[in-house]
Amino acid sequence: MRFLTNGILIRNAILKLACALLFVFLVLPQSMNAQNLGRISGRIVEATSKTPLPGANVILEGTRIGTASDKEGRYLILNVPPGNYNIVGSFLGYEKKSLSVEVVANRTVVVDFELTETTQELTDVLVYGALTRGQAKSLNEQKESSNIKNVVSSEQISRFPDRNAAEALQRIPSISLTHDQGEGEMVQIRGIPQQYNSVTVNGVRIPAPTGAASDGAGRGVGLDLVSANLMEQIVVTKALTPELDGDAIGGSIDFILKDAPEKPFYKIVASGGLNQQKSEFNAWDRKDIQNYSLMYGQRFFDNKFGVLAATSYYVNNIGSILREYRFLNDQTTNLSYSKWTDYDVKRDRFGINLATDYMIDNENRLRLSFNYNAYIDEEVRRQNVNNIPT
Repeated sequence: MRFLTNGILIRNAILKLACALLFVFLVLPQSMNAQNLGRISGRIVEATSKTPLPGANVILEGTRIGTASDKEGRYLILNVPPGNYNIVGSFLGYEKKSLSVEVVANRTVVVDFELTETTQELTDVLVYGALTRGQAKSLNEQKESSNIKNVVSSEQISRFPDRNAAEALQRIPSISLTHDQGEGEMVQIRGIPQQYNSVTVNGVRIPAPTGAASDGAGRGVGLDLVSANLMEQIVVTKALTPELDGDAIGGSIDFILKDAPEKPFYKIVASGGLNQQKSEFNAWDRKDIQNYSLMYGQRFFDNKFGVLAATSYYVNNIGSILREYRFLNDQTTNLSYSKWTDYDVKRDRFGINLATDYMIDNENRLRLSFNYNAYIDEEVRRQNVNNIPT
């Protein structure tokens, strides 16, 4: 027993010595070497609007050292050997830019990029990307994504007369809608029912307001609540990755609301229309469609503090008539039952979005946002049922 115990002690001592030597020869030199390395940080923005370019590539020319910018256009490259380099910034739809940088040990060098849109000169036409900046960012984010994703910007959304968030999604591949009185309501991804998809606003999950609905929607979220005018971007993820909720079998939809801009911005929208609706009730015999939105954003205090205020109001008066008939059997035209249902519907949507941020430094920012949406659906139903005796 004594020899066995001594053998175990000797073996443990040898293992400890081997671990210590491994730390000395492998870990310790790397740690000491890291102390002699430098860092490069900065921000990539548009040259004209000064808005950030998320997902832009930054690489040290002639090396494999590089990274990509975050959603605010900021990047950070660690463990760079000291020396002189050419650092290159690139983004889809923008010209590459190369800058000289000297990296010093144990220091962070700040290198900012301002990229300009690429232009193409034809015989008599100049194509300039000023109107596609937002969609170019969305396409770049979609291109650099590690899974199946579609990204649509507010610039693309504003080209179509979509009334709510659901209808803004209907032109994305593999997306289908269910409608209520002619307006988009529920969203299905790749044919998967709405109760198996997750919906978030600025990354915050939206619970199902209806609970266990009798129509099968269950935990599905009706997207006719949110006005399309208040959104900056829509991100539809069709293939799950580990960072997403596991209950989204079909996919996830993230509505990103507008944020404080990098330069002064304002937008006023007013539109309207008429339809052919008729009603037996004077109070409901309305044919008007009204749409108003107002947005304003600016930065103050040497661009440290940013504010965006946006509001939207939409009212729609619509209606429909449903006629149902029941026959005695397939071989006769005699009616046994008929039902006429007349719907008069008035829908009001009102939304407010207030977003503020304070930039402490190039790597830290405080945000405060407030969003409110109201959806009022008033319906009058008149039904006439006739049971015809046989």
